[in-house]
Amino acid sequence: MPKAYLVRLFGDVQGVGMRQYVWRNAKKLGITGYVKNLEDGSVEILAQTSQDTLNKLLEKVKHYPMATIKRIEVKETKTDNQLNDFEIH
Repeated sequence: MPKAYLVRLFGDVQGVGMRQYVWRNAKKLGITGYVKNLEDGSVEILAQTSQDTLNKLLEKVKHYPMATIKRIEVKETKTDNQLNDFEIH
């Protein structure tokens, strides 16, 4: 059973294609969940996956050349059995 992680990306992460980049990489890694912009300028990712696969996604995200990530927060959260794909919200 995969765990669920709520990830917040802070910095210059909106308006640079970050959601599409996260979506594409999450789909390749078989992660379920979503990515969305928040009103405070950050990007939120809900990723249901293993810790190892989450780390692979975050490594890709950290090296996305169009964004300047200043901080990443990760916390474990409750899984949602209704999620069976990865979406952009």
